[in-house]
Amino acid sequence: MENNIELIIKALGFSPELLQNQIPAIMSLLNDLNENIITSDDVSEQLEHMTKREKILNRQKSFCGIWLASDGRYKTKVPTADGGKKLIAKPTQENLENFIVEYYKKLEQKPKKPCMRSIYPEWIDFKSKETSYANACNLQSRWKRYFEHSTIVDIPFEKLTTGAIKKWCVDVIAEMHLTVKSCNPTVTQNWLQTKKTGSLELSGFPLY
Repeated sequence: MENNIELIIKALGFSPELLQNQIPAIMSLLNDLNENIITSDDVSEQLEHMTKREKILNRQKSFCGIWLASDGRYKTKVPTADGGKKLIAKPTQENLENFIVEYYKKLEQKPKKPCMRSIYPEWIDFKSKETSYANACNLQSRWKRYFEHSTIVDIPFEKLTTGAIKKWCVDVIAEMHLTVKSCNPTVTQNWLQTKKTGSLELSGFPLY
């Protein structure tokens, strides 16, 4: 039965892997559809909502996981506008996950000043035309591995200090066990400093 549900999800254009945690809810939706309680458009709308929710929770999981603290509350840390982290505590995991989803939605709704994340889509499109599709794919791989889930990409360029850049470089090198041979922090800092001109150049951070 579950395999059939996954095939239906895929046929509707959504990711079965991403929606694994939502299978019971999806089964309920399909039952309502069979009984003409809701329409196929309603199902698609709910699947879109579930997909967005799971993407946000996965993004948060990559940033900071959820844990059950000794005080009986579920806790995590969410990114702040200045590149820091804010501790959040809720009585249940569901409450915390609901907070996380709404928190990220509000972040997306706020008009943002230019930062690496905001200009990245336009930049990677430009690089694919300026150089080649293969090179753009290579840069995209580096972005996903080293930058996508980092707080530094959400810091507005005007607030991106040399100290923050250096700390980020050092943290990445330590966390990913990189070597001087595989990564030159000075080069990385140099391209991050292009914030002064509002551009972004990923090719200085190697990384294999």
